[in-house]
Amino acid sequence: MGEPKTTTRKAEAQKATDGPTPAPRSNTAVQLAGQPYDVQRRALQPGQGGYNAQAQALRPGGNLIQMNKEGEKDPNPAPGPHAADPSADALTFANPVSISVPKVANIARIKNVVSRNDVINQSYNQFDGAMTQYLGQPTISNWLTYGQHASRGVGDHLRNMEAALRTMNEAFTILNAMLSLSMGTLLRKLPDVGNILSRVYALTTAPGLIGMGVKLALQKAGISPKMLRDTAKSAVDLVSSLDWPWKKIEQAAEIAAFLTLLVGAIPGVIRALKKIFKNLSIGNRAIYQAMAPVYSSFLNAANSASNGVPGKMTFSAKVDGKSVDPNGLLSAGFELYGKVKALSDKAASPLNATESGKALAERQSLAHRANMMIVTQEQVGAQPLFDQMKAEFGAIGEGEIGLPKGQVFTMVRGNWADFATRMGYNPSRVRDPNKITPADFEGPNSLLSSKPKKGTIQDLFLSNLTDTKVVHNAPSRISPMK
Repeated sequence: MGEPKTTTRKAEAQKATDGPTPAPRSNTAVQLAGQPYDVQRRALQPGQGGYNAQAQALRPGGNLIQMNKEGEKDPNPAPGPHAADPSADALTFANPVSISVPKVANIARIKNVVSRNDVINQSYNQFDGAMTQYLGQPTISNWLTYGQHASRGVGDHLRNMEAALRTMNEAFTILNAMLSLSMGTLLRKLPDVGNILSRVYALTTAPGLIGMGVKLALQKAGISPKMLRDTAKSAVDLVSSLDWPWKKIEQAAEIAAFLTLLVGAIPGVIRALKKIFKNLSIGNRAIYQAMAPVYSSFLNAANSASNGVPGKMTFSAKVDGKSVDPNGLLSAGFELYGKVKALSDKAASPLNATESGKALAERQSLAHRANMMIVTQEQVGAQPLFDQMKAEFGAIGEGEIGLPKGQVFTMVRGNWADFATRMGYNPSRVRDPNKITPADFEGPNSLLSSKPKKGTIQDLFLSNLTDTKVVHNAPSRISPMK
């Protein structure tokens, strides 16, 4: 009889230590704990404490405040997941999506680079519309929002390059023929000489890469824009001059000497323009072939996900032999896009009315970080092409990115070919752009700034993050020269 008494005393001591015996767990609560919000919500049935009572028990942390069959809070709830960051609990509010995903254009079959650029721009706009719908309300930008307009700007350069190359080839043909003429015949042809020199001079005053490319190539031959302008004027004036014929012959000889210098320089100008033209066309094509399939894959995965959030994805494709996402920036960026969508759902939920503002603020922060990760990878991929045009970009000083409705974004003064300069990153933090990882966008040493330098890509993305009037509009159409 002694042993049972000992057992009883041990049990009583244990009971005093542990407190009252736990109440049995609610089967419904145990099954639903940790499930997505919409799953929990649909499973709640009238008669189990009331639908409203149970719905109010859902809390943002991703857990169900578990209810027993009397509708009372379960005193011994099953454990559920806890959010590691403020956006993680938003996944419990995320709803499924049905997005019409645009087709990726087969741009490889389009030979004319300007026509190809137009297809790229319109495709970007279609994907931007689909992505904007996915990210939810309020409207918020993504990489495509800006990419479509930057690409349209490239189209302008390509089209103008075609015109410039046509002018330089005509100039070479016409002026080279003039050099074989007698002085008397050359005198009669001086109006034609003046016209072609004026056209070449006009190229040196063209904005952006064209003007700089022509000027730098001519400078190598010792020819300045002023020399072009003055010689063009002299050629026209000499025709109506009242000077003695021998004096006119002397002046015509001086013009012929300049033409000899210019004809010798024109092949270098043509090579410089072709280099820029080739780099711009390659970059425009390669960026689309890298980015459009990634957006397509993500949106299709979102359509298949039960809550519209695909989670972390891996993008292993290669373009021109190079990985589209070597350091995981696209993977991390698109994972954040999923959270941006979830935060939109969370902010719209009546169960989260008191925290709606906080959700929207977090949503903007994550969207900007995602955009900057993605544009960083895009720009890192294009950097080898920029490196070939440092002289031209360095000479420009300041340029513009055209936006719809006549708006423009003025680029920062400095060499746009320099990665840190155009991105708006601290140069000391970007020793090697190829080594930037998602970790570089977090913590106190983040590459991101709440007040980025004006005219940088970071400034463009942040200042237009929530714009609804301009940046989401389609770029204007562009067609090749006839």
